[in-house]
Amino acid sequence: MAVRFEDDGGADEQAAAPQKAGAPQMFVSVGPWVQQWLAPMIVRRDDAEFRWCPQWWRHAEPLSRLTGLWRAWEACHGDPDQVNQWWLEHFDPHMKVLTAANGPFGACSQGKGHQGDAAGLKVEPMPADWLNFTPPRAEATPTSPAPGPGHSRGMRSND
Repeated sequence: MAVRFEDDGGADEQAAAPQKAGAPQMFVSVGPWVQQWLAPMIVRRDDAEFRWCPQWWRHAEPLSRLTGLWRAWEACHGDPDQVNQWWLEHFDPHMKVLTAANGPFGACSQGKGHQGDAAGLKVEPMPADWLNFTPPRAEATPTSPAPGPGHSRGMRSND
């Protein structure tokens, strides 16, 4: 799914990152941050374990994740302790997902470029009465068997 936002420097996904007093915002939006800070900073080989798309902004999930990373980076870039936390708690988990072989860039590579998008998750509509479901009452004893198929801890299941 290609997603396109106009770079108006402040709307939608590219809205300005929140700032702490004394820490000036470095980039106007996620695009310049990825191009001017993130891309030169991250040095990896394209291989079976690492995938990146030069047109990262054409992928909805990476656009959202990288926007979040940029906003978090803007909020902490002036504080060395927070920058360390940003690497460990923000960057590392997101990049593992984004660049995995089965991640959103799975068909792309730095060499081949953008190769299209994988299909999103398959979903079926939730029945209107699903959340109103009341499971049948059963005596709760330590030897009671688990609920039968279609019921688990009072919730429906299709397993």
